[in-house]
Amino acid sequence: MSTEGRGTDLLIRELCLAILDEASLSRGSRRELRVTGLGRHFAILAEEARRLERSEETEVISYLEKIEEEWERPWLADTDKTWRPLHHSLLTGPSPLSYAILGGRPLTNGQRYLTRLVTPEQVRQTSGALAEVEEAWLRERLSQLGLRGELRWMWESLTEVRDLFALASATDRAVLFTADA
Repeated sequence: MSTEGRGTDLLIRELCLAILDEASLSRGSRRELRVTGLGRHFAILAEEARRLERSEETEVISYLEKIEEEWERPWLADTDKTWRPLHHSLLTGPSPLSYAILGGRPLTNGQRYLTRLVTPEQVRQTSGALAEVEEAWLRERLSQLGLRGELRWMWESLTEVRDLFALASATDRAVLFTADA
């Protein structure tokens, strides 16, 4: 399947999940969102990002498996299981925030990994928007969405993501988000 077709199929799948999540939340459901897997963000060189954009899915997965083992702070941020509630919260904010978690270009079909590549330009925009987010704003968004969870844990995860985006922006890097499917 072409990279474009792969991305379209995954976007449709995620759109359907988002619509189902939104529908249950709008009916007043106070359930936890289903978490697909543990989330991680990696700040990668722009050249690596361009190579990944041209790669087949098997090459992307090999790259992910390699960096999962080798990557170290400050070039990674773990969002663990907070990534999904954070993603929904950030979608209600200014548009660059939507790139912070599960934004950007899909690189896999979502069968084994969910992956998104955020370009250095998008990283710069997102970093600026993340710098404006305060804990009270996040608390309000989570409450409006009826999402349960420990605010402190989510705030710590978002702070880690914000720091990574700031570092990636300052060093002209892309950000690769991944979660196990």
